[in-house]
Amino acid sequence: MESRRSFSLRDTIIRGFGLFALLGGLLSLLGWVLDVPPLTDWTGSGISIQPNTTVAVMSAGAALIALTLRRRWVVFVLGIVVAVLGATALLQYLTDVHLGAFNTALMFERTWGRSGVIDPGRMGPPGALCWTLIGTAFVLVSGVVTRRTRRYAPYLPLVTLAIATLSTTGHLYQASALYAGSRLTVIAFQTAVFITAISFGLIASVPQFGPMRLLRDDGTAGFVARRATPVIILLAFGLGWLRLEAQDAEWLGSAAATAARTVIEMVLLLGLLWWTLAAIRRHEAALLESRRRKDEFLAVLAHELRGPLAPLRNTLEIVKRLGGAPALQQARETMDRQLDHLVRLVDDLIDVSRITHNKIELRPEHVELAPIIRQVVDGAQPLAAAKRLQVDVRVPTEAIVVYADPVRLSQIFSNILNNACRYITPDGSIRVTAERRGHEAVVSIRDSGFGIPSDKLDYVFEMFTQVDTSFERPLGGLGVGLALVKRLVEMHGGKVSAHSAGPGTGSEFVVRLPVAAEQRQTPSPGSAPRAAPAFPGATHRILIVDDNVDAATTLAELLGATGHETHVAFDGVEAFQAAERLRPDVALLDIGLPKIGGLEVCRRIREQPWGKRMILVALTGLGQNEDRRKSMAAGFDRHIVKPVDYEALLRLLGEQRAVSA
Repeated sequence: MESRRSFSLRDTIIRGFGLFALLGGLLSLLGWVLDVPPLTDWTGSGISIQPNTTVAVMSAGAALIALTLRRRWVVFVLGIVVAVLGATALLQYLTDVHLGAFNTALMFERTWGRSGVIDPGRMGPPGALCWTLIGTAFVLVSGVVTRRTRRYAPYLPLVTLAIATLSTTGHLYQASALYAGSRLTVIAFQTAVFITAISFGLIASVPQFGPMRLLRDDGTAGFVARRATPVIILLAFGLGWLRLEAQDAEWLGSAAATAARTVIEMVLLLGLLWWTLAAIRRHEAALLESRRRKDEFLAVLAHELRGPLAPLRNTLEIVKRLGGAPALQQARETMDRQLDHLVRLVDDLIDVSRITHNKIELRPEHVELAPIIRQVVDGAQPLAAAKRLQVDVRVPTEAIVVYADPVRLSQIFSNILNNACRYITPDGSIRVTAERRGHEAVVSIRDSGFGIPSDKLDYVFEMFTQVDTSFERPLGGLGVGLALVKRLVEMHGGKVSAHSAGPGTGSEFVVRLPVAAEQRQTPSPGSAPRAAPAFPGATHRILIVDDNVDAATTLAELLGATGHETHVAFDGVEAFQAAERLRPDVALLDIGLPKIGGLEVCRRIREQPWGKRMILVALTGLGQNEDRRKSMAAGFDRHIVKPVDYEALLRLLGEQRAVSA
């Protein structure tokens, strides 16, 4: 209830425009009812706002207020009323038909207010066009017919704003040709003011499209638009005022006056340019400082989150090997799934920075598509099984080879498939298909889930977009996965698209990738999933160093259960002393250690004769490219991000065993 009572600044501004139009229109109508001409002609120009126009003004003002209250049907009905009032008058001018009683019903037989108008009681042609467009815009913005029409709504008030500005400027500068020209421009001053206010309100009501999208942009374009627009408007009116003053003083015709005006205009425009450039420079500097701080925050946050995840992962691996009753097994599987979800959320936090700064790296090779898809589907089985989902996989028997990064390719399909598993009701179905169409490999993932509203289809691939954020569907995720999918697909030279007939109809994501030119080339061994090797007997003496005692001891216990000789240390000084005393085959070092950091421990070990051939692995929560570069420069052989993938660690140890042999 509280959220409904609180309105944003934008809603407050729109409501202000609406109240102004509603009360102003009512006051103007009272001028006719009470026989008070000044209430219908604020400037005394002799052109009064007509009675049917006051009804259109009040209806439009009420529609703006209804927009802030999210009353779509009220907006729709009031929009119809405004459009009918405008269209009726417009059709009379176009067909030369006169609906006398309809036009004069609210004039109450007044004899004034008839000058400057074509037909007493009827709004002029420009006003009729404006109210027709404004009423249509309200119908579109209501979204009653279809939500997709909202995108077109802000462009109609741009036209009405231009017409009203022409008339308003004419009134302000007493240029009657701009507001009293019979069929083309006749319009009362207050009518033009009401149209201006309502047009601004309509434009502001659709921030996702039209001018508001640019004005709200967080980048340099939005910054310049917000700063320069009011200055340009004031500058234009100011120059016009100076010109009129010069004309009244009879300076305008002289060469000196023309030269002076040119100098003034040049100085003002150059001043505006330099002011804008200086503001842009300050804005860009502030933005750079803000991305820098965000990167530091994300790196620290990811490190801190990965710390407690590491012992949880290790403990689950130990429980997994102990077996146990079915209830214990089910509990372990539940914890395993939730831990995987936490790890994905942490990875998403890091990917936010990588996408923003275009730092995602690819390691492409020739990859066969079918094994990657099967690997992804196997990985999603626990999530699918929890909802009793039927996953149907259809891939051709002939090989489809693409030139791609197999890890990133898995990430693309995994993100889409995991989304499908989350946004679906239990006992639903998912179909994964792959086929070759000409020079493209086409992968489709279709689900019978919640579907995507039509107004969200264009945004599902934007950063932080959530298809459904209602409390009734707490589905999780940061809104990063699909943005990463789009970026990765495009980096591979492909395209991704989303399709849905609307809520409740399911959705389909289609990924198109170029087929590799060397179709006959055998995929490299790294392209298909590899089974974890077995490690019989004690194969390595391993030193594990981590200031998180739980992380160190659980990993030592886990590796010890597989036959390795394990030792632990909890700070940098203890780590170097243990390495010197034990001379381990492999040392797994955390980087953020107390007393002496992991990078320095690595350098000191490498300086010793006994440390030259030792396998040093950075096991850390820091996983950005710069972190990997620093660890390699310090002398580490490998860089693994917490929580460790135990099977990957076993493969690493297996590789070192093979090298040793």
